[in-house]
Amino acid sequence: MSVDLAYLEPGVVASLLTLDTEPELLPPTLPAALARRLGGPEAGRRQTLGAWSVERRGAPATPFAWSTATARRALGRSALRRLVRGDDGTLGEALAHVLEHRLDRAASGYAGAGSLGAWLAGLDTSGRVTVLGAARAWAVSMLELTRGMATWSVPESDAYYAVERSRVTLRGRRDVVAARSLVCVRAGRPSATAGAGLRVDLLVAGLTHPTGELPAQIVGVWPDAGLALSLRASVADARRGARYVLAAAAAAGVVAAVA
Repeated sequence: MSVDLAYLEPGVVASLLTLDTEPELLPPTLPAALARRLGGPEAGRRQTLGAWSVERRGAPATPFAWSTATARRALGRSALRRLVRGDDGTLGEALAHVLEHRLDRAASGYAGAGSLGAWLAGLDTSGRVTVLGAARAWAVSMLELTRGMATWSVPESDAYYAVERSRVTLRGRRDVVAARSLVCVRAGRPSATAGAGLRVDLLVAGLTHPTGELPAQIVGVWPDAGLALSLRASVADARRGARYVLAAAAAAGVVAAVA
């Protein structure tokens, strides 16, 4: 199905989620086919593939490193979860608790050298203030996006699916779950291949659901650009997402070839 463009205005994301459709189920043959195509002795190095991998068309990935830009979502989402659950009365309190938790884990040795907590521990006071400011701004933008939603929740993390008998893990972005729909927030502007990325997020959502149920809709949101892309989900879209994953795996050299 097509991907529809919308301009971000107050309540617009909530208006996109008013769908009354029966859930579609991912066919059991699809994960088996992924395992067959991505597994076996020809499989190469371990790799995590997701929407970003597909949208970059197999371009070499930049090694991950913590920064204000990469930390703001992790901290902001954790704080938002605390706020929505009622653990804290204000966003500021939630952010303070999240920061304290990360630093405590680093100090006690539970967080590894490359963890967010270890990176935060290495910053000076002004650096932490900058990161918390960015996390607050991210969380506030999320609260604005959810305006008008009757009920919504913040997942604890993105969805990860280890493809059976392979060295590939699929990652599906998810920031808000509401009305059987999935909202994925991205930085920058949507690329020409953003629709392919949404279909990969859809695929992983179905693969990680206990019964293979697909979301009714995937909404990608780019607050920096003031744009949203809405995809009314279907099994056909999930199959397209699987084809995009196979192409990205071949382009990245994860498998020798994908016929």
